[in-house]
Amino acid sequence: MVRAGDEIPISLQAGCAVLVVPSERPTWIAFDCPCQLRHRIMLNLDPTRRPRWRLVRHDPLTVSPSILDLSQNRHCHFHIRGGRTVWVTRGTARRPPWRIQ
Repeated sequence: MVRAGDEIPISLQAGCAVLVVPSERPTWIAFDCPCQLRHRIMLNLDPTRRPRWRLVRHDPLTVSPSILDLSQNRHCHFHIRGGRTVWVTRGTARRPPWRIQ
């Protein structure tokens, strides 16, 4: 966990996510996409802003709803459920469980 977005490490291990918690509740979750490109994804957790995601569980990590990244000619669409990556179009990925770093 970090207190501000600019404190998120440049390099994250596969399957690691970082929560940004400036005060009492998390506002962002950041991780590198589980696809081969490993581009950075940041999900808004602030209920007053849209779009937003919900951190359902910390351990094992579960985020809702699904994550869809169509930027820069990418098509990454997956769920993080029970610490596992579940691809919407490709089935379950064989990756280590997600954890908060």
